[in-house]
Amino acid sequence: MAKVESFPLLGTTSVLADHVIYVVNEAADTDNKLQLNTLFPTISDNGSAGQLLHTGSLTNLTQINLKKIAAASTSSGALTATTHGDGHLLISLVENSLDLSNCDNSSSGFITTVNLTSNVGSTILPVANGGTGASSLTNGGILLGSGTGAVTAMAVLAKGSIIAGDGTTDPAVVTVGTNGYLLQADSTAGAGVSWLQTLPVANGGTGATTLTANGVLIGNGTSAVTSVALATKGQILVGDGTGNPSALTVGTDGQLLMANAAAGNGVQWINNHLDLLDEFVMPGSTVLDMNNNIIDLGTGWLSGNGTAEGINIDAAGKVFIGEDTPTAFFDTALNIIGDISVSNTSQFSMRGKANSGAGLVMSFIAGGSTGASAGGMVIKGGDSTGGNGNGGSLTLGGGLKNGSGDDGTIVFKTGDTEAMSITAAQDLNVKKSIIFDSATEGIVYTSMGTVTQATNHSTAVTVNAMAGVITLAAVVLATGAEAQFTITNSAVQADSLILLTVDSPVEGSSTDDSCMLAQVTGKADGAFKVILKNVGDANTDANARKINFLIINNSV
Repeated sequence: MAKVESFPLLGTTSVLADHVIYVVNEAADTDNKLQLNTLFPTISDNGSAGQLLHTGSLTNLTQINLKKIAAASTSSGALTATTHGDGHLLISLVENSLDLSNCDNSSSGFITTVNLTSNVGSTILPVANGGTGASSLTNGGILLGSGTGAVTAMAVLAKGSIIAGDGTTDPAVVTVGTNGYLLQADSTAGAGVSWLQTLPVANGGTGATTLTANGVLIGNGTSAVTSVALATKGQILVGDGTGNPSALTVGTDGQLLMANAAAGNGVQWINNHLDLLDEFVMPGSTVLDMNNNIIDLGTGWLSGNGTAEGINIDAAGKVFIGEDTPTAFFDTALNIIGDISVSNTSQFSMRGKANSGAGLVMSFIAGGSTGASAGGMVIKGGDSTGGNGNGGSLTLGGGLKNGSGDDGTIVFKTGDTEAMSITAAQDLNVKKSIIFDSATEGIVYTSMGTVTQATNHSTAVTVNAMAGVITLAAVVLATGAEAQFTITNSAVQADSLILLTVDSPVEGSSTDDSCMLAQVTGKADGAFKVILKNVGDANTDANARKINFLIINNSV
C-alpha cells in the first residue's frame, strides 16, 4: 500500500473536476465521492456597472488581486478613502475641496470663472440672458417689465397708495383716499378705480353722510335713506298712505287712539274713559278685543238687554246661565235654568276629555227632591213633525275597546241595582223575570233553522240554530218500532234544555191508530240524539212528519 507522504502535492490551481474525496455516511453505511473543486467559493468578478474588481483572470481557484482605488483630483482632500471596522472600504467626495480648474471644460458645462464681456458681450446681464438689463433699481420701487428691454422701477409709493392697471401702458398710482373712503370700481377713471365717500343705496349703503340721532330710518327707493325724529316721549310713527310716515305727538293721559279715516294720518287721540262710564256702547260691526286680559264682573251679569239675566259667574269661577231674571245658583261648575237647544244643522256631541289614566264616569242625573217625588229623565230620539218622516232612533252603546281590551257593556239599573245588561258579545242578561203583558206577544225567532232528513229515520242531520224544524224522511215506522238519529247543532250544550214536538203532515196521518213520539237522548256540546217510537196500534204512513225543537241553554 502506498503511503500518504508518497503522493505528489496538488496545488489549488491544478484542481480539476476529476479530483474527488472519499466520503462515508456512517448512519446509512454508504460510500460517496465529493468533487474537490466545489469546496472553493465562486466570486463574481464584475461590479454592478460591469467594472472589473481585480486584475487578471479570476476563478474559484485563484487568488484575488483587487485593483487600486485612488483619487484622480490633485485637490487635497477632494476624495477620501477610509476602512471601516467591519472591513469594507468607504469612498467619500468632499465637494468644497474640488478644484474646477482641473476639470476638462471642452465638452462639459463647467466654467471656472464668469466674464460678462467675454460671455455675453456686456458688463450688464440683459433680460434676454436672464438678467434685468439695469445696473441700478430704485430702492423700494415696484419693478415693471418691458419685453426684452431693461426692467424699470417705479418711484417709492406714498403711504396707502396703490397701483392699478390702465389697460394700455404701465400701471398708474392711485393716491390713498381720505380716512373712511371706500375704493370702488369706476370705469370713468383712468385707472378704473376711485375713492368713494358715501356708499349709495344701490350698493347696499344708505346714500347719506349723516343720520338723525335716535331717528327712525325711512327708505326712499334708490335715493338716500331719510329719518324721522321721535325726540318727544310717547311719539309714535304713523303712515299717511302716500308719503313718508310722520311722528304723531302723544295724547293727554287717559286718551285713547282711535282710527279715523278723516284724519290726515288715519288716527286720532280721543277722550273716552271706559272706567268713568256707567254704560259703554261699542260702534256697530266692531269687536271688543280684551288682548288676553281679564274681565271682572263682580256680581254683575253678561246680559243681552241690561237686566239681571244671562250669564253670571261667582268668585269660584262657577257659571250660571238663566233667563227671565232667574235666581242664580252655583252648585256645580255649570248651572242652568231653562232648556238647552242644539242646532239641527250639524251633529252635536258631548264627551268627556280623554286622559292617560282611567276615564272618569259621566253621569246625567235628574233633579232630586227633599220632600216629594224626584224628577224623571227622558232620553229619546227626535220627533218628525211633517213630511211622513221617521222618528229619530235612540242608540245606546258601550265604548269601543283598544287592542286586547273589551268593548263596554250597556247596564240598566233600577235604583242602584242592576236589572239588565248587554255584554260586549251582545248577550242579554236579565236579573229578574221577563213578563209579557199581551197574550198575543212573546218570544219571536226570526232565524229558525230547517233541515230535511235524507234517507231514513236513522240518517243524521245538521242544523245550527236555537230553534228550528226537522223534516223526517218520508218512510214508514212500524208499530212498536224505534229509530234513532243524531242532530249536529253548534248551539247545543251538554246541559241544554231541549223541547221537542212532532207534527203530522196531514190529518189522516194522526187518525190511523199510529202515534209517533220523539225523545231527546245523548246530549253533548255540539250535538244530541232523537229517538223516534211508534206507540200506536198500526204502522205510520209514509208521509214525512216534522219535529219542532227549541233549545234553552244554561250558560253562554
